Amino acid sequence: MSGPRYPLEAARTVRSLAVDEAEAKLAGASAALTEAVAAVEAARESARAHALESEAEDTERRRREDLGASAAEMLRALSFGGRRQREGEALGVGLRKAEVEQEEAERVVAGARRALAAANADREVVERHHQDFRKRQKDLQEARDEAEAEDLATARRHHERE
Repeated sequence: MSGPRYPLEAARTVRSLAVDEAEAKLAGASAALTEAVAAVEAARESARAHALESEAEDTERRRREDLGASAAEMLRALSFGGRRQREGEALGVGLRKAEVEQEEAERVVAGARRALAAANADREVVERHHQDFRKRQKDLQEARDEAEAEDLATARRHHERE
C-alpha cells in the first residue's frame, strides 16, 4: 500500500508547470535578444560601410573639383552628397531604433530570468515539503510496522506461556 496521497500534489504540479513556462519564456526572450543583437550589428555595419563609401566619394569629388569640374558636375556632386547625408542620417536612426529594441530585449530577458528564479524557488518550497511529507509517512509506517511486530512478539510470548 502506498500510503496517503500527498495533499499538495496539485500545487506541486502547478509549480512544476510554472517552471516549465518560465523556462520557455526565457528561451523565447533569449532568442529575441540574439536577433536584436544581430540587428544592431547589421545596422552598425551598414552605417559604417555607408560612412566609408561617403568619405571615399567626398574625396573623389574634391579631387575632381581640384581638376576643374564643371558647374553641372559640381551641382550633381552636391546633390549626390546631400542624398548620401540623408541616407546616413536614416541609417543612424535605424541604428538607434535597433539599439532601443536590443535594450528592451535585454530587459525582457532579465525579467524572464527573475521569473524563472522565482518559479524555481516556489517549486523548491513545495518539493521540500513533499520530501518532508514522504519522510514523515515513511517514519509513521516504520513505527506502525515496529508496533505490529512488537504486538506479534508479545502475543507469541503470551501464547507460549499458556
